[in-house]
Amino acid sequence: MLAADWSPTYLDSCSFFVLYTNRAHSLLWFLMIFSSLWLRSSISCYFQRSLDAVWVMSWADESLEILTEDEDDNGTLHVITEASKMTEHVSVKIRTMDDNPVSAHGFFVADNCNPIGAETKSGYVTHIFEPGFHEVDLITKQFSKFYNLSENKCYGTFGIAVSEPHSLAFVQCYTNEERDTKAQLVIDLKENQLKALNEFIFGTSFVSPDGRFVITLNYYAILTQYIDPAGQIFLFAEIESNLLLSQLAFYSRDAGYDVYVTSRDQSAIIVLHVDPRGIKTPKFISTVGKPQQKDWVHTQRPIVIGCGSDARYLATPATGESTVVILDGDHRQMVGKVEEIKGASAIVWAGKEEK
Repeated sequence: MLAADWSPTYLDSCSFFVLYTNRAHSLLWFLMIFSSLWLRSSISCYFQRSLDAVWVMSWADESLEILTEDEDDNGTLHVITEASKMTEHVSVKIRTMDDNPVSAHGFFVADNCNPIGAETKSGYVTHIFEPGFHEVDLITKQFSKFYNLSENKCYGTFGIAVSEPHSLAFVQCYTNEERDTKAQLVIDLKENQLKALNEFIFGTSFVSPDGRFVITLNYYAILTQYIDPAGQIFLFAEIESNLLLSQLAFYSRDAGYDVYVTSRDQSAIIVLHVDPRGIKTPKFISTVGKPQQKDWVHTQRPIVIGCGSDARYLATPATGESTVVILDGDHRQMVGKVEEIKGASAIVWAGKEEK
């Protein structure tokens, strides 16, 4: 087990986090763990190392861990600055340049382990009653642009993943007014044009840190797209699972990535390997504890990976057992647990500081 010190901090009536210390390795791991036991709203969170900021999507519905694509709520987007510093933190609500609030349903910001000054300067917000998506300026912390997809028969957006090196947005859209049909629209952000429409790819999409791979989780199915150096998009063979899939994290290995996929309903993680030749399943890790035992549709099991010298480690909450599990990516195995963490519903790995 891993030794841990923790203390709560309340942020603008929005969130709660804990700082954890791993004494065994003589360094500080800042695992921001948002607990549903103390939250006044449901959240999802994302860390941007280049700006040392945590972006927090917050919804008012306290009964849900996270909204599905078919449920609307007037969510809000906040940012916590100086996230990895041991200081009192506050959160700032993101607004338009005219200082107006914008309702949000989903948010995307690229994983970024680069130092301050990196090129990632935009995030993206979706909403199921808007025919497009918003761009968020990560520097000014304001909504800066709206991509209108109504000409492409998009009647609402419920998810997005962006390959920044290729300037391609993979957008999940409703394709009729009744919102009972879905498709993936691939948008060229530079030209603001439709590049492709895929009626058979929908779900929750994740993009690799280098922007080459887009993996979509659709309940029990794993759909993988590969973008080659010329910008052409290829679809790999679909992988079916008996796990109800939740979230994933990319771990760099060889010419591609190991992909750690968590489950909403079972105490196991699928370890995939993807590279330009295709995708395969090299291993299952079946000792990672149970997710929270509740409505599986709304249960999520997040997983995060460290940056820099911490990049070999991953962390995921086993909420059903009140623990946070630490994995070693080099060896594809669990290496420890932090215990007595109750109700963890979101987690980010916000940095490391040598002791």
